[in-house]
Amino acid sequence: MIYEGVSDRPIKMTGGSAAQCTGIQAIDIFLQVQHNSKFLLNMRNYMPGVHKRFLLHLENICRTRDFVEHNSRDNEDLVMAYNKCVEAVANLRTNHIQIVAKYILIPKSQKQNGDFRRLDNVGTGGQDLIPFLKKLRNLTRSFLL
Repeated sequence: MIYEGVSDRPIKMTGGSAAQCTGIQAIDIFLQVQHNSKFLLNMRNYMPGVHKRFLLHLENICRTRDFVEHNSRDNEDLVMAYNKCVEAVANLRTNHIQIVAKYILIPKSQKQNGDFRRLDNVGTGGQDLIPFLKKLRNLTRSFLL
């Protein structure tokens, strides 16, 4: 897309995505849930600079999972609390999948003006939508202790 007054060359931009939410990425960082996703890192480019710097700062200081693992023998409650947090994030991701299906995929597949619109299952961020979201959810659960 060419934005008049911004650039004479086309600029490729992604659509809105929950991955642009600083809070979601901050929770993953705090819990040390590592997705190793270029897409998630790229979404930081669409965040305000202070948010992006905040996430980088968190990555440098947060060692929550390490702390819990190190103290797991002495404190079962600590492990249970950490696991409840991870499971809550996984449940949030499940709810996100359901919302995407209900409000994006189903309407997209319904008849519009006598024609069926093409259902390509690609999210606004360009990812293969449901498999990507399920991968994030399942990977989140893999961090349970």
